[in-house]
Amino acid sequence: MIKLTIKTRFNIKAIWVLPTSYIIMKVLIIDDEAKSRSALRAVLEDYCEEVEEINEGSSLEYAVNEIKKNCPDIVFLDVEMPGRDGFRIFDFFDEDQINFQIIFTTTYEQTALEMFEVNAFFYLLKPIEPEKVKETIRRSKKEIEVNDIQRELIQIKNWLKYKKNKIAIPLFDCIRYEKFSKIMLFKASGMYTKVCLKNEEILVSKPLRYFEAQLTNRKEFVRSHRSFIININYVKQFQKKDGLYLIMENGERSAVSKDRNEQLLKALQSA
Repeated sequence: MIKLTIKTRFNIKAIWVLPTSYIIMKVLIIDDEAKSRSALRAVLEDYCEEVEEINEGSSLEYAVNEIKKNCPDIVFLDVEMPGRDGFRIFDFFDEDQINFQIIFTTTYEQTALEMFEVNAFFYLLKPIEPEKVKETIRRSKKEIEVNDIQRELIQIKNWLKYKKNKIAIPLFDCIRYEKFSKIMLFKASGMYTKVCLKNEEILVSKPLRYFEAQLTNRKEFVRSHRSFIININYVKQFQKKDGLYLIMENGERSAVSKDRNEQLLKALQSA
């Protein structure tokens, strides 16, 4: 139960006892896209009467400062942001400092599918649907009321630790996780991608750009050509005869685009 002390016009204090279903919440929205923040704010204001205060920002740094300053109950946190993604929030807080519910938001179906399979925490897939927001707020309230946030936090951190050095490869009936270090290259094949490991090839019904988005912060992977993303640790030779191309350790030949030649050479030299 929640007690609210209210001062009346006659200077008499009145105490209202409210059930926990009427808990008043402070919400923080963090997303680098202004339109996404506005859309979520509108949904919260129109559909979630228990939310009293809404603040918003565009970066993880802002989120950290705002959390320490205003102690929100719920933080809607975009996963894909320039510089630092939303998952990096755990770099700034000890476990016992996280007493707020985190709801991750994402545009990518793959990220949402991974979250769903793990079933460890709350997420919303953009564009935001009002009914999904209402349901997520309801579930968050329940977690807060029973003080179950720490259990969820442990699940999130375990999941992030597990996938830290792995890439998710969506197959027909499951998601397969493979270490980045085992992947030699990705090769486009129409709207499909061939994922080449040391001793295996996997054909995935996703375009090459799908995997490129997951490799943004992996310096060992370089887009050598519109049809190839290669792991520079598996380059055997860089040939300049009869055009530019790479020979990988598995014998695969990857063409090298002229506009990517300089970037590729720098990556090979720093490997």
